Amino acid sequence: MTDDWASRLADARLPPSFRRRVVTIEPGGVRTHRRSEWRDAIVLVRRGYLLLETPDGRRYGFGQGQVLWLDGVHARALHNPGRVPTVLVAVRRRTDPFRADPPSHR
Repeated sequence: MTDDWASRLADARLPPSFRRRVVTIEPGGVRTHRRSEWRDAIVLVRRGYLLLETPDGRRYGFGQGQVLWLDGVHARALHNPGRVPTVLVAVRRRTDPFRADPPSHR
């Protein structure tokens, strides 16, 4: 990735008041869009390509390095039309900013 801030979003140690989640959609895969899954999260397309499908069937594409806000978006599904896994990195504030979960060792 060329954008330093996007790389930090995906890889850097986060302050205790934030948490990171990585979602992978395999090549040709489809993931049902659940709004609650993305609540209050900024989402980076870390790898691959993402197609967001709306309820009326329109599709919008997002490539590696692009940042999305999926909270409140009316979508039906997230598709990976590519040949490599699509990796999404979601960062959001913790529900309780004063309670830190144990660090993840991924």
